[in-house]
Amino acid sequence: MGNLLALSQIQAADRWQVGDKALYLSLLLRQGYAVVPGVVVPVAQFRQFLATIDWLEPLFADLPDSALYISGASPQQLQQVAQKIRQSVLTASLSALLPELVDVAAQFESPAVMLRPSITVGTGVDPTLSTRINGLLAAQICPATPGAILSGIKQVWAELFRAKSLLYWQRAGIQLQAVNLAVLIQPLQPARAAGTVQCDTSNWQLQAVHGLGLSLSRGETVADSYVLAATTGTVLHHQPGQELVTYALDPAAGITATYGDQGSAPPLSPAQLTQLHQLVLQLQNQLGRFLQVEWLLDLDGVTLWLTQVSPWRPLTAPLASEPAESDDSLAVVVRGIGAAGGRGVAPALVIEAQQQLQNRLPPGRIIVATAVSPDWLPYLQRAAGVVLEGGGLTSHGAILARELGIPAVVGADQATQLIRSGDLIEVDGSLGQVRRVAADSGDRTPSPTSVPGPGRAWFGPSDVAQLPAIATQLMVNLSQPRLLPSLKRLPIDGVGLVRSELLCLAEPLNAPEDWQPTTTASELLRDTVSRLRAFTTAFAPRPVRYRILDGQSPVMPTDPQAVGATATNPSLGIRGTFSYQLDPSLLDLEIEAIRQVQQAGGQNLQVILPFVRSVEEFSFCRQRIAAAGLFKIPQFQLWIMAEVPSMLFLLPDYIEAGAQGVAIGTNDLSQLLLGADRDQPTLATTYDERHPAVQRAIAQLIQLSQAAGIPCTLCGQAPARYPELVESLVNWGISGISVEPSALETTYRAIVQAEQRLHRRR
Repeated sequence: MGNLLALSQIQAADRWQVGDKALYLSLLLRQGYAVVPGVVVPVAQFRQFLATIDWLEPLFADLPDSALYISGASPQQLQQVAQKIRQSVLTASLSALLPELVDVAAQFESPAVMLRPSITVGTGVDPTLSTRINGLLAAQICPATPGAILSGIKQVWAELFRAKSLLYWQRAGIQLQAVNLAVLIQPLQPARAAGTVQCDTSNWQLQAVHGLGLSLSRGETVADSYVLAATTGTVLHHQPGQELVTYALDPAAGITATYGDQGSAPPLSPAQLTQLHQLVLQLQNQLGRFLQVEWLLDLDGVTLWLTQVSPWRPLTAPLASEPAESDDSLAVVVRGIGAAGGRGVAPALVIEAQQQLQNRLPPGRIIVATAVSPDWLPYLQRAAGVVLEGGGLTSHGAILARELGIPAVVGADQATQLIRSGDLIEVDGSLGQVRRVAADSGDRTPSPTSVPGPGRAWFGPSDVAQLPAIATQLMVNLSQPRLLPSLKRLPIDGVGLVRSELLCLAEPLNAPEDWQPTTTASELLRDTVSRLRAFTTAFAPRPVRYRILDGQSPVMPTDPQAVGATATNPSLGIRGTFSYQLDPSLLDLEIEAIRQVQQAGGQNLQVILPFVRSVEEFSFCRQRIAAAGLFKIPQFQLWIMAEVPSMLFLLPDYIEAGAQGVAIGTNDLSQLLLGADRDQPTLATTYDERHPAVQRAIAQLIQLSQAAGIPCTLCGQAPARYPELVESLVNWGISGISVEPSALETTYRAIVQAEQRLHRRR
């Protein structure tokens, strides 16, 4: 193979041509491990390919050797540039590789192949980047035909020029010529089970699914999850999965999908778990303790194949076959609950008291604190990550982090004691871990870097045209106006939840370090109108449902003349519509804002009343809304949040009193039904929207809404956390599902699958 390298032929000196993924697999293959065979399209081929493209834009004329400085401050410009570059890559000719790919396809004897990006970064660049950007570029799957493989190679190359990739290179200070991108091509193997193992010093995290690992990598299923003792392999914790779809490899048909749970039997038997533990122990002896391993078990249940092995610490010298020296520089400092996916590396900033927020906080730090409240949002906008001692997946800190797209770990016990300001740390919001990545280094302050979580945050332009239609409405939970350009053209049916308390803090009047929440009622009214108008304009004629303030807030107290007074807001305190009965001045302020938006043309704006405890509270608010003339607009609707369990018995009375829609808030509903405080990390296993009581409550609310002929949507975290619940919601007849931007694509595909299965049953 002149232009391609077989895994069995790769040597340590080839690292810069084949990338770290391919290099590690080659080493293990030559040492007798069961490694899925493959070939590599080396970096040189990529460079030669770029040089052959006739770039039409002057900006791209020196692309192969340029730093590609593109302003990240203009998302539209970045999207346009990325789209033009990728289009040039995908349409350019790559016929020189075709003869060799004919031989490769014949040797594989598989109906489908996987194409993985294999990256190294050049000298002068942080050497840990090659491991941290593994999840930035997506792998591709295609039929094992020469033409399809040729197109797949260009797809992998084009991933380098997605908007999110270009923004990452720029923020990390990486010139394009420092990124060495090779493509590893491997045949898909039939599998009984597949999964991952994440290793650190003491415990391992293991995930397993039946069949191929596609359902796990695509986020379409809930995998069996294990915590194993590193030295003994003892199962310290096992969380059974619930598989919505299982993929298999058929020699004739290619990849096939089977829908529905595969039964109670776990993907791995105890003996196979032991076998996997022993295999990973051997790998640690070769490559060090910090590993991420992807594996599959053959159909006979005998052989464990390695498909990917990625040490957390990259090579700093030519790879050798002797055991690697142990490295404590990536030791896990604290563990918690992964609340917002992705990874961030930056100096820590420990906040021990909220008074510190009055000082000038430097940007690009990982904030470590006991807890956060909504008024922290201006500061979190400039943070590289968040680590909190308290909170759960639906706490304020978790919600804020997901709104902003920054990694977060909550429930991290003693984080403020174990981490010091200035420590260089890595927060992994997917695994729920915080690691110390370098020793203290005096005044040295590295540039912060961050890596998005696995998969795309939402659909790409090429995906939208291929999506099947769905009957269930898909909406987005959104409070950040800066995300509107990225979301308004997506195949969604509007905004299902705009949180008032986050909208008013989305873009503070001054720079975050100078901002003080002491604005007047007139300024608050002006800013609320302006921001809501941006939402209604972006999504018109699709509805935008604005949930008015759920209780007192540090920035919106009951005295509208002195906005900025502080108040607590516990789960069972003065909140929701009850607070407006005590003092309607803030309600009247929000009603006036909505009226002004209507007059400015925002006729698609609708209102949701939060945390409604009684019909009397609802009627009180409705009368003031009617008196302001909001119902004169035909599109206007008044909805209620179904969060308090009494709603299960009183919903017909609310509908009779004038409620026009129901939005189920699973966050509060679950904690009140189960008596489990969602802000308490120790109750994380108890707080579960899959609990039978929560499921029956949701089904009952949907059925009562259907009987009354009004729409019913769900806008909590449940569909994003547990995609398998989408099928139940569709079967019960939910009108719509509203999720955060990062869960849009997964939820869309889950709705498609659920509706198709429902149609087949009928």
